[in-house]
Amino acid sequence: MVQMRVEQAAELLEKNIKLIKTILKSKIETYSLSFGPTLRKFIEKLKANDYDIVRKIPGNGEAESYLSGLLKDFLIEEAYFDQDAQDYFQKIVSSWLNKKNIDPGLSLDIDSFVKEKMEEKGFQRIKKFEEGSKFSTFLYMVVKNLAIEYLLQQGKVKIVSKKFENEIVENLCGKILGPEESNIRMEEEEIKEKIAAILPQKVEELDDKEKFAFQLYYYKNITNINRIARDMDTTRHKAEQMIKGAWNKILFEVKNEISDVFSKSKKNSSNKDGGQKSSKRRSP
Repeated sequence: MVQMRVEQAAELLEKNIKLIKTILKSKIETYSLSFGPTLRKFIEKLKANDYDIVRKIPGNGEAESYLSGLLKDFLIEEAYFDQDAQDYFQKIVSSWLNKKNIDPGLSLDIDSFVKEKMEEKGFQRIKKFEEGSKFSTFLYMVVKNLAIEYLLQQGKVKIVSKKFENEIVENLCGKILGPEESNIRMEEEEIKEKIAAILPQKVEELDDKEKFAFQLYYYKNITNINRIARDMDTTRHKAEQMIKGAWNKILFEVKNEISDVFSKSKKNSSNKDGGQKSSKRRSP
């Protein structure tokens, strides 16, 4: 296949200018950027290296999908650097540390950690943005989650409450039966220790939206779903589904992780009461 000449690539770009403008208009508000300057920067990017990117625009009606994906990645990086220039990330971190009564001196370290994580692997983390809400809302969640991740690594905070650990235990092996059932109680205490050790990692493995909803509900103890929906710029139904989805994923993963202890405890409990154990789950 003969490589497209520069003149041909320039003509192809001109042919797609109208489509590029249409796609950009549909996306620009999501990223809180100015249309004119952003369009000029994007066109400059397309013209770089003798129109190398333009040469890859596919035919057969696939140009719109290709350009839409290209624009999304471009807008994410532009919005990221725009927010960084306004110290958006550090403001979030400083405000959060203040609310949690955590040493404000950690602000700069956390800010550096947040930026390093967001920029690694070509902004892979933030390019998961699905354009379902404002990009600034998505960034807010990512920054908060990364700040918590940093503090966890430094041993400064614990991501889930003791109450939630107990709720997980109840789901796995029923309520503690009482001091007279010493063997069962000992096994459940062993389960509790295992759960406490693995829960933070299981929470970290959730996707960003589920993790943020989960943290609001269980870590911050905000049980008003309408408030969580407002904080996440989403509907009550979606917020509720994210919390339930996070719960079910964590419960499934924890069960798998401690299946050996869990099976042992269930067997002993079954011998004690004929297998009629209740299992309750806290729902939002």
